[in-house]
Amino acid sequence: MTRAGDDEAVELWQRAAGFAARSHRNQMRKDGVTPYVAHPFRVAMTVRDVFGCADGAAIAGALLHDTIEDTGADYDEIAEAFGAEVAGLVVAMTKDAGLPEAQREAA
Repeated sequence: MTRAGDDEAVELWQRAAGFAARSHRNQMRKDGVTPYVAHPFRVAMTVRDVFGCADGAAIAGALLHDTIEDTGADYDEIAEAFGAEVAGLVVAMTKDAGLPEAQREAA
């Protein structure tokens, strides 16, 4: 486990923040004003600050949690850039687009 303040963890989640920002760059929240990337940034801050999680992979996963679902990124790209652990976390948080919306949300 890399702790959020460790140099390795900081470098990991900073790269993830940049990747998330680039991946979501043309997306807006439903209000039409807020950049979409504000959502994964808030999720990462909640993981770190509210839940006290200092694991760099968990914070990176939180930052990237919508990239497979909402951008052109895929598992392989995330695994190559951030490792299998982070990619696995992202996949675990990705909704199955093959399910009807009500089932997708429940899953």
